[in-house]
Amino acid sequence: MFTPEEWTHLDDLFHHACKLPVEQREAFARAQTGDQPQLLEELLRMLAVEADATQAVRAPLRDIGTRLSAELPEPEPGTRFGPWELDRLIGKGGMGQVYLGHRADGAYARQVAIKLIGSKGRSTRQRDHFERERQLLARMQHPAIAQIHDAGSDEHGRLYLVMEYVDGLPLTQWCRQQKPSLRERVRLLTRIADGVQHAHQKGVVHRDLKPGNILIAEIDGVAAPRIIDFGIASQADEGAGEDNRPEPAGTPGYMSPEQTISGMDVDSRSDVYALGAILFELVSGKRPHGTTATGEGSSTGEPLRPSDRIDTLSPEEIAQLAQALRIPARRLRRTLRDDLDWIVARATQPDREQRYPSAAAFADDLRRWLDGYPLQAAPRRRLWLLRKFVARNRLAVAAFAALALAVAGGLVATTWALHRAEQAVAREQASNRFLSDVLTSVDPSISFDLDQTLMRRVLDQASERIRTDLAEHPQARVEIETTLAYTYQNLGDPERARTHLESALETATAALGRNALPTQIAVMELANNLTHGADPKRAEALLRDNLPSAWKLSDQDPILAPRMQSRLGWNLHRQGRQDEALPLLQHSHQTLLERVGPDHQRTIDAGQYLAAGLAQNSRLPEAIAMMQDLVQRQIRLRGEDHPQTMALRNSLAAFHGENSDFAAAEIEYRALIDALTGQHGTSSQMLPILQFNLATTLHKSGVPEKIEAAGPYFVSALDAQLERQGPDAANSITMRRVRANWLADTGRNEQARDEYQATLTSARTTFGEAHPQIAILLEGLARQELALGNTEAALAHAEDALVRMQAMPDTPAEQITALRELLDTIRNTAQASP
Repeated sequence: MFTPEEWTHLDDLFHHACKLPVEQREAFARAQTGDQPQLLEELLRMLAVEADATQAVRAPLRDIGTRLSAELPEPEPGTRFGPWELDRLIGKGGMGQVYLGHRADGAYARQVAIKLIGSKGRSTRQRDHFERERQLLARMQHPAIAQIHDAGSDEHGRLYLVMEYVDGLPLTQWCRQQKPSLRERVRLLTRIADGVQHAHQKGVVHRDLKPGNILIAEIDGVAAPRIIDFGIASQADEGAGEDNRPEPAGTPGYMSPEQTISGMDVDSRSDVYALGAILFELVSGKRPHGTTATGEGSSTGEPLRPSDRIDTLSPEEIAQLAQALRIPARRLRRTLRDDLDWIVARATQPDREQRYPSAAAFADDLRRWLDGYPLQAAPRRRLWLLRKFVARNRLAVAAFAALALAVAGGLVATTWALHRAEQAVAREQASNRFLSDVLTSVDPSISFDLDQTLMRRVLDQASERIRTDLAEHPQARVEIETTLAYTYQNLGDPERARTHLESALETATAALGRNALPTQIAVMELANNLTHGADPKRAEALLRDNLPSAWKLSDQDPILAPRMQSRLGWNLHRQGRQDEALPLLQHSHQTLLERVGPDHQRTIDAGQYLAAGLAQNSRLPEAIAMMQDLVQRQIRLRGEDHPQTMALRNSLAAFHGENSDFAAAEIEYRALIDALTGQHGTSSQMLPILQFNLATTLHKSGVPEKIEAAGPYFVSALDAQLERQGPDAANSITMRRVRANWLADTGRNEQARDEYQATLTSARTTFGEAHPQIAILLEGLARQELALGNTEAALAHAEDALVRMQAMPDTPAEQITALRELLDTIRNTAQASP
């Protein structure tokens, strides 16, 4: 039996040998193993399995490669492929070569990986394979998947694919060098599984997941996994007919049994098998052996179990593995047996019907293991569940045990501490009982198909009960009312949110004092609500009056004061007082950078406010550069598809549009729409916003084809908005007015007139006669009546609009001048008419 170091050496030899032609492998193996016959025997066995299992796919690919290399010389460093330039060869495979390269025009600063595939002598299947890989990669945008940047062909017809270059190590090699703990390995694998799940949601099955295809880079000292080489990936939605079934392909040990059978369909559960095999290797130190299968639903062999490996080790080998996993040797068997055994065994079941149904389910069980909760894969045994409870609540159980010993020993000195602990426990229990009672009071039968309705019902019940249930626990009441307010705000009900914040502030001030931390948090949240609501002046006063107290609380909460200062800056920004706002926004962001670092969510939030302030102060290049940096920070913190990441990217696209870089804005909006629909379909509330922004960008571009292409996006966005909020909502009015402008600019004058008229009716209902929107809509209506030849109606609307604009002190002079010119045109047209 080999030691962990010998297994590592064997693994390295195997992967090196696999890069050689089959006929050279045995000589290499004998030369490298020397006088170690057992090592040679095992290596030759592994190579034989690998060669047999993949010969069907490797042979034709080698033939292709041979023909291509014979017809076209290998490109030299400096060769251009579109705007990309080759630096040096970094790898070869059956489908082509991979080069390190860069963007020759300097438009992209980072190095890239350029994958080449020749075209002379190619087969149609080969070109299809390359095109399919490009399409598959383009679908996926996830921090755990290497991204595609470009694709094309050169003057010789050679196809190329430009991908993110990952400067990292294969997963197992990185583990050997960095020696992460067992928990760190499992945590890393959850992120990898999240990336696999993202690929599956895009319809992509990798089919060759293994440690060598997972590179680990380090970003600011944090491990960042990247899944690479989708070269044999298949689409999960491909048909199941014989012509669509992939050839057997993959790597022995990580291949699912069904992958070894020619003609058998392969689905996402094959990747689940590979994830389980990778977990087996990460925790046992041993590369899994290959698997075989005999047909659909039946297989030979057993699922993998890490404890099987442990049971074969000597005490010295157990000590070595325990040291690698950074856990005591005496706990190694107990740690791997049961929990991790169950996860690996379920993921690697030979019968795929018995595996985890998805990579997400696999990742969920890993997280349950990390958090100490019972696994979905585990049998339900009471003693085991109790053990999980104790492990999950070690501090509480230990505290209870210590308290019992103190009371039994008659230690009077614990009385005061017990009194303080009882107060804290009483407060926490009151909160927990309150929330538990409210949540469990909702009839489960109404929870289907309600979405926000269910959440609102729960919140409304909490609102009704909070005054009585928490009357004797003011701090708990303040915290929960603030939480309820935050939730109502996110659900689009700022009025209900404001009611709770007013109550929380009143309760906190009376019970805890003005300078207490919960009071200041309530102040900040209420001011934020008022800033975005109907009373920004009161919000400004609240923030200014309480900011000194917030700074004094920095030892308790180091981010409260800079957050409050950032909110004050944003308040002034919204009031149009940019000269006052910008210094506050800059100082608060800098303070958060110093206190909690660049990748903290509150620092990113403050940075977003600052970027908006820079843009408003005509410093758009600075704002764009800062927003690009914020997007990368948010991706590191939350991931590519997180709503906050998408919101920042939406702002970045808006900045590009304001900077008249409509092409960049369009690219960003389209990428966001693709990512959002791929993740949530058409149900996301953010989708109509993005569609509207894209439509507006296309309209402003000035390119006739793009202006025309804006129409369907306007329709989709407006339909969703009207369904959600109705025609009289403020956002609906704004969106309808902008679409009416588009209708006018594209010559759809009757539709434009009708849209202006309907929007004007809603605006009068919502805003009243004195609102600036009325004059703007009247002007648009006048222009359409003129275009349709209705000069009398056009004159009446234009005169009405001019009177309103002249009565408003903030109307720009150029707007009044344009309206007067319109009136002259209408009058001249009327006089010229017969």
